[in-house]
Amino acid sequence: MSPHKIFLSYSWANNAIADEIDGHFQKYGISLIRDVRALRYRDELKAFMAKIQETDFVVMLIGHDFLQSENCMFEMLKMIQAKDFGKRILPISIGDAKFYNAAQRAVYYRLWDEKIAATRKLAAEFETTDFVELLKHQRDVRNELPDFFTKICAINLKTFAELRDQGYRPIFQILGYNDQQFIDRLNLISEIKDVDLKFTALEQLSVEYGPGYLIDFQKAKLYKQEGKFKLAKLFYEKAINVQPQYAHIYNDYGVLLETHFDDFDQALAMYKKALAIDPALQAAILNYTNVIETHFQKYDQAKKLWEEAIELYPENVKYKINLAHLLAWHFQEHEQALHYYFQVLQQKPAYYNAVIGIAALLNSMNRKREAALYYQQALVLRPSAMVFSDYISLLVSLDDRAILKTVMASALQLSPAADLFAQCARLAYELFADLPQAKTYYLKAIALAKDDPKILNQFAVFLEYQLQDFDEAKRYYEMAISWNGKNAIYHFNYAYLVDHRFNDFELAKKHYLLAIKYAPEAYDNYVNYGDVLFREGSVVEAIACFEKSVQLNPGHKLGYANISRCYLQLEELEKASHYQEKVLELAPADTRARVRYAELLAKMERYAEAEAQFELAIAVIKNVDDANDYVQFLLQRGNYKKAEEVIDHAITIAPDDLLLHANHSVILMVTGRSAEARSLLENLLQYEPDSGMIHHNLALIYKDLPDKELYENHLRLAKQYGVDLQS
Repeated sequence: MSPHKIFLSYSWANNAIADEIDGHFQKYGISLIRDVRALRYRDELKAFMAKIQETDFVVMLIGHDFLQSENCMFEMLKMIQAKDFGKRILPISIGDAKFYNAAQRAVYYRLWDEKIAATRKLAAEFETTDFVELLKHQRDVRNELPDFFTKICAINLKTFAELRDQGYRPIFQILGYNDQQFIDRLNLISEIKDVDLKFTALEQLSVEYGPGYLIDFQKAKLYKQEGKFKLAKLFYEKAINVQPQYAHIYNDYGVLLETHFDDFDQALAMYKKALAIDPALQAAILNYTNVIETHFQKYDQAKKLWEEAIELYPENVKYKINLAHLLAWHFQEHEQALHYYFQVLQQKPAYYNAVIGIAALLNSMNRKREAALYYQQALVLRPSAMVFSDYISLLVSLDDRAILKTVMASALQLSPAADLFAQCARLAYELFADLPQAKTYYLKAIALAKDDPKILNQFAVFLEYQLQDFDEAKRYYEMAISWNGKNAIYHFNYAYLVDHRFNDFELAKKHYLLAIKYAPEAYDNYVNYGDVLFREGSVVEAIACFEKSVQLNPGHKLGYANISRCYLQLEELEKASHYQEKVLELAPADTRARVRYAELLAKMERYAEAEAQFELAIAVIKNVDDANDYVQFLLQRGNYKKAEEVIDHAITIAPDDLLLHANHSVILMVTGRSAEARSLLENLLQYEPDSGMIHHNLALIYKDLPDKELYENHLRLAKQYGVDLQS
């Protein structure tokens, strides 16, 4: 940091030039005093300007806007009144003002005369002190202008372009940096791209001039760039020890601590120190507020800080983008967020982060057609796989299939990423029923990301359920598990496959247990493991699994149904009915569950209750199986009339159901209408010649008739098709 206090005086119209000069001096640890840094909200402007007299030097950007500005010329007056004006002022001409002779200066004399005349008129009209004071100030400026021009023109005035081309060497020399060669060398080194050459040049500079904080700072940044974070940390600390008043070192060090050491508390402390030295260091404001928001999650404080930063620096689009993100996704203040996004686009029409922010926000607000336009614009600016993925999902929700196909093709050509190929693979078979194309996309995704178990698992699911290629599905599940053996979903999918397609109970149990190990709170793991145990006869152990599943998810009716099934297997009917009642409490409209309950009641010889439950189940017949189960119950109870009524009703919704007609034939037989039964069965046989049940019932009819040949033929066919009359 320079020992001098240096004030930068400029018109806001020349803010970009002021920023460039400021940034250059910051590289050498020289922080210029500027209104944007030193003048805070509600500070008194005149009091601040009066402090100019206390500074050692004033860098003054003199141009047309400066010479007609009330505030800038107030600063000029303070300088004129100070001692050693000629020695302290460092004027820079920005080229759009001419004042080198009397004729050129007349423009500004006339301008201020016009200002005075206009203010005198207002002062006479309103008679208020503010116009009186303004009039006095304007007269003072007008009176001092000739002296100001004379003194400025007596100095060897440099233009901004000249000074920039010379690396501001004349100013550095006045400030006491006599060894300009060191500054020039350091400036040249900062432009070297090759890391090794840059290190070598810094070492040589250190040998020639001795160690210094600027060299240490450059080394720290290089070590960070090279991933040598401990060495970077060491050199940041060395630089701070030598020069504890350089804001940029603290800010850079804070970034290192935050991003590579996860030391958020210390990073925040570094950003605070940077801002204490330079309250207007925009990078430090950005970093400080980001940590407050994203790590410490102090959203209200972050919102206030972003708003204050925008007030100070309305031209900084990053502040507006961050505030918009915060408003959109944390506070759900969508319209206000859009307001800031659109402000950014007014400043920078092609600013990508604003475009994609608007697209995502409009999408979340269900303004999907508008969102689509901004996704398209974002993809023109930056065709990334992530944005293509979001845009494709949006088109799916809009069901724009024609456009979707075109966008998918463009996406895979412009941004061939593994996840994008996997997404397009799912759409290929889900929306377009194109299984070969889906397989091609999956294989391309796997080729691009061989170590991504997520895609391997997705492909295995596709092979299992879409292509029915169980051997290949098994192989890809095994590959996914080999890459990530701690993922419960991979173990679950593999277990389900080997259980239901390969009947390998032991392997299935092993992987269901691994799924439980890595996802102990996932109730469906216990459901499927319990099902394997039940089927292999370990009913008590199965009950324990199902009970765990309903403990984790008390609203899971299948868990209670499974427990009921287990107790039925153990012939503990009271317990079985208790858990079936639980199922009906959760799903009173589940007719299959009600039929199961009715069957349990029948087994417990609670026939009236069973019949009442059957009646409830088929009050509005949705499932013909429910009707057939009720018919079987009625047949067992000998209630043929009611059974026939149920069949007549059920046939209206399932006229081709073979079991309904077979049951009807039984009723006709037992009620003495064998001829009708025979006619019904022979008619059914034309459509179902391979039905063992039809042959069985016909054999029963012909058994009591003299035609033994027909009886024996149907008896043989019934047995051939799986129904043994003798049993």
